[in-house]
Amino acid sequence: MAQALGSVRQPAAARGASSLAAEVKRYGSAKQWRAALVCFRDALQAGTQADAVVYNCAISACGKSEQWQHALALLGEFCQGEFEPSIINYNAGISACSRCGQWQHALDLMRGLWEQTLKLDVFSYGAGVSACEKGGQWQRALLLLSEVAEAKLEASTLIYNAGISACGREGQSQQALSLLRELQDAKLEPDTISSYNAGISACEKGGQWQHAVTLLRELRDEVLEPDIISYSAGISS
Repeated sequence: MAQALGSVRQPAAARGASSLAAEVKRYGSAKQWRAALVCFRDALQAGTQADAVVYNCAISACGKSEQWQHALALLGEFCQGEFEPSIINYNAGISACSRCGQWQHALDLMRGLWEQTLKLDVFSYGAGVSACEKGGQWQRALLLLSEVAEAKLEASTLIYNAGISACGREGQSQQALSLLRELQDAKLEPDTISSYNAGISACEKGGQWQHAVTLLRELRDEVLEPDIISYSAGISS
């Protein structure tokens, strides 16, 4: 880390935005958020004109390291600048909050998108549902899932899985099973066994062992091999 930071602290010169974005993204992928921010700030001080892509890379770099406060600060800086509001940058901020279970901030950003007359996309909703899941807000997760349908967007398996897990964590096994059935009815392929595992785990927390056994059987009927998580949750129920 010290070597990485040292390399970006050399006197900086103005550079192209695409080159800066690539370097910030590289640090972000390595979860070196401090190095990403130093690189970003040094380039700006040297006269580089950052664009929406550069800011998105910087916000994402912080998000990947669960530095949601820094991510939101960068998003606020971006919005106060001379840039048009961008759903890509908002989504990066929502994702950063989602990683840390900061559901209030994630929902605030989603409201911000509406105020900017920008339409939320599937990624926005997915990150929002995930934030609610991590924050134990199963009812809000279900509300967001219902909004996906109202917006005529096609919910992904990942969104359903987050919703199932949100319900399961709070012992809402019936709601979790209902979402699993919706996933199947929507003709979306369960994400290998992740969807079933989320449902089985929900049954375990809700004391619904009969349903857990049924899901284990369905796994085999789907020619999917239950893993240790499937069996552990099934046995615990």
